[in-house]
Order: sequence, then C-alpha cells, then structure tokens
Amino acid sequence: MIKVTTKKSGNNRIIYFEGDLTIENAGKIQEALLKPFGKKEHRIISVEGAVKVDLSCFQLFCSAHRAAVAENEHLSIDSNRSEHFRAKTRDAGFSRREACLLNIGRDCLWTEGHNE
Repeated sequence: MIKVTTKKSGNNRIIYFEGDLTIENAGKIQEALLKPFGKKEHRIISVEGAVKVDLSCFQLFCSAHRAAVAENEHLSIDSNRSEHFRAKTRDAGFSRREACLLNIGRDCLWTEGHNE
C-alpha cells in the first residue's frame, strides 16, 4: 500500500510518499514524480513515511532526478528520511561520495550530505 500526497509551499512542491516504495507501486511513484514537470518548481521528495523500499524506488528517483536536470529543474530528497530508507539506500549501494558521471549538475540525490 502506498499513499502519495503533495503540498505546495511558495516555489516548492513537496511530494510525500508513505507506505511501500516497492515495485508493486512503481507506477504510482513514477506518476507522482513526473507529474509536476514543466512548472519550474523545486520538487522535494519526502520519504519520512516510507515503510518498505526496494531497488525500483531508487531507480525511479534517479530517473526523475536526471529528467529534472535535463529540464533545468530542481529535485531533492528531504533530509527527514526514515532510518529504514537510509539503511536501504546504503544496502542497495546508492550512498555515494561523488555524483554519478551522468549528472551534469553534480547534485546527485545520493551523495553524502546531500539535503541533510
């Protein structure tokens, strides 16, 4: 089960994900991440309510971040990440010291200290 809500605050749009960020909910996750494109808003992903997380979630977040960079928009993850989310990030090998080579802006979602 997943619950996705959004809240607009100034030029920020916060996308709250609660529940299971897993392959079963990949379509809903993708839709929520891509829906705001073109509005030139700073989109912030909130995963504080994440209960389950799998590799598909990380792949979707990376894909959305690359799309945002390509559109000259900003996408970040809120620093209030559940411990479960942080552990899964490390376990899946997504914690990084440097941004990936494909990230021109060098503001990778997974670099140490990013948005924290």
